[in-house]
Amino acid sequence: MVLKMDLEKILEGFKKLKVAVIGDAMLDRYEWGVVDRISPEAPAPVVNVYRVSQNLGGSGNVAANVSSLGAKCSLYAVVGNDRDGEELRELCNSAGIKTNFYADGNPTITKNRIMGESASKRGYFQQITRVDRGEYYPRELKEIGQRYFLDIFEKSIEESDLLILSDYNKGIFSEKFAQEIIRISKARDVPVFIDPKPKNIRYFRGGTLISPNRDEAEKITGIGIITNGGIDNSRLLSAAEELKKKCLVDCCTITCDSEGVFYYRNNQDHGMVPAGTKKGKDVSGGGDTFLASVSLASAMGASLQYSVQFANCVSGIVVEKYGVVVPTVKEIKERYKSD
Repeated sequence: MVLKMDLEKILEGFKKLKVAVIGDAMLDRYEWGVVDRISPEAPAPVVNVYRVSQNLGGSGNVAANVSSLGAKCSLYAVVGNDRDGEELRELCNSAGIKTNFYADGNPTITKNRIMGESASKRGYFQQITRVDRGEYYPRELKEIGQRYFLDIFEKSIEESDLLILSDYNKGIFSEKFAQEIIRISKARDVPVFIDPKPKNIRYFRGGTLISPNRDEAEKITGIGIITNGGIDNSRLLSAAEELKKKCLVDCCTITCDSEGVFYYRNNQDHGMVPAGTKKGKDVSGGGDTFLASVSLASAMGASLQYSVQFANCVSGIVVEKYGVVVPTVKEIKERYKSD
């Protein structure tokens, strides 16, 4: 764990950072209710909803985490001309996030989760079902939309200290578009941090850091990391080496759920950092928090190990809560104090 004065310095430094986030944004809606009976119409629980909450999802959640950590953030994303798109804008405005949105004629992608609370065990929630909207439309961003983003991005990138690409495979990225974004950033010495989907991995060659989870890393590299029911350290190292080589990045991290996060820069700079919590309730959004945190810490000049330790601590805070939430600076300081 890092020293307290190091934490104070890094949190204060975040306030000076300007961050661009590009990716697939969506609206996360939660309906919270009590389950006390089974429907007479079908073998399904009846949820009596008493509260509805909405949060930024996908790349929007990455941006929300960046803003919550104190940095200034601009979000580039595709939304619909609909009420859910307006909700996204309002949530961004409330979080202090500058929006560069493009409406492509499709509905805003929305994930609606029904959360049931046990009548006999209050405070314990289980996701009953999830209803998704907007994904059954053609989502690939057309040339005109790509040009719209590139024109704004190229004019503003020099004001940014780092770029985060958040890929949820919802259509904003193509290989040509992603490579042009990376080219523009590297030409101006702006580091690029990437959370990719395996299907699109070729889009993101040449970034600074790439951060898949274990399952994604296995699909990208073709190397199985789990053997005999547990992580094989030698295969994990091989997967990280292949990931760096295949993606042409400076370094990589592989998040491994409760085992922690493996980081790799070279044969002298790698290792496993234990998970930031053993009390996880809901992993939704935890990867977004990790990506935002490791990116900001790295941009401050912290070592890869330090950055992963910090990001693990911060993401551990959010997975101890239900729903997609963001950490606060107060919570981070309290967590370090307790450790």
